[in-house]
Amino acid sequence: MSLPRSLLVLGVSHHRTPLDVRELFSLSKEDVETLAQRLLALSCVQEVVLLNTCNRVEAYLASETEPDPEAVLGAISEVTRQPIELLRDLHYAHANSDMLVHLFSVASGLDSQMIGETEILGQVKESLTRARSHKWTGRIMSPIFERSFQAAKWARTHTGIGQGQVTIGNVVVDLVTRVFGDLVHPRILLVGSGEVAEKTAQSLASRGARDITVTGRSFDRAESLARTFNGAVLPFETFRTNLHLYDIIICSTAAPEPLLSSELVSEISQRRRFAPILLVDVAVPRDVDSTVGALKQVFLYNMDDLADIANENLRLRQQEVENCLAELKRRAWRTWLRSIRRTFGSKLARRQ
Repeated sequence: MSLPRSLLVLGVSHHRTPLDVRELFSLSKEDVETLAQRLLALSCVQEVVLLNTCNRVEAYLASETEPDPEAVLGAISEVTRQPIELLRDLHYAHANSDMLVHLFSVASGLDSQMIGETEILGQVKESLTRARSHKWTGRIMSPIFERSFQAAKWARTHTGIGQGQVTIGNVVVDLVTRVFGDLVHPRILLVGSGEVAEKTAQSLASRGARDITVTGRSFDRAESLARTFNGAVLPFETFRTNLHLYDIIICSTAAPEPLLSSELVSEISQRRRFAPILLVDVAVPRDVDSTVGALKQVFLYNMDDLADIANENLRLRQQEVENCLAELKRRAWRTWLRSIRRTFGSKLARRQ
């Protein structure tokens, strides 16, 4: 593996960006493709991999000369339609070996909002697969990302950072049991039928949930997910008129605007005679208007709240986190040095 003269990752994430701002930078599938093309059009950029999750938007770049961060920020600003001044305040950038350390930490779940969560590795792999399929990346970035997968596997195998299998689904179940005590009696509605909904349903069912209903824009997909857990399916077009039937509503769609307004949830609460409603919003952008949480007997939790729950025992795992980070830094540095030796060795051989 040989590296170019410069590697750079530039992005925004939960570390410096609150949820209400983070959701402004969420990218659609079309936005990802547009941003990749904008970045590849920069004269110095050779390869691009874009990582777009609920908690981060990152551009990984390989180039012969050091990329101009301002140009990268400008491309992100144009695609997200957000002021470049906001990006200047919130973004972070890591170059060369520091970029490798960052990528290895991200893939391992060490940089996640919920430390040790497992979904991020799949998201990093999907980002590389997408970049390969569109030919945004090749001989430079692909091996680097493959090394990050190896680092993540080592972290899972040899440290306790993921102790307890930190997943969104498991954290949601932890929250639900805190509020309701058990999962046998509450009626549960999953709004969304994607991967997050599927993993949440698995966690719910494994902990005894018996009454699960699924709704989503794709009726076939919602029906398939419901069937897997012996649940029911609700047409997306009519789910709002049936919300009063459910005690727990878990939202995970990719809708650009909130699906549940304060007015709607207030009406639901009144129809339920103010029986408690638990709303868990794991979507970014959010599916539930933030003002809903102020309503009587309505309990609203978002991604930031789930992260707080997941990290409650972080102090007990802090030594594992530090040990893991130290090893990831060693691996990143070895990768960087090895690539430099190969690059300069091959150049010297050609000169001779």
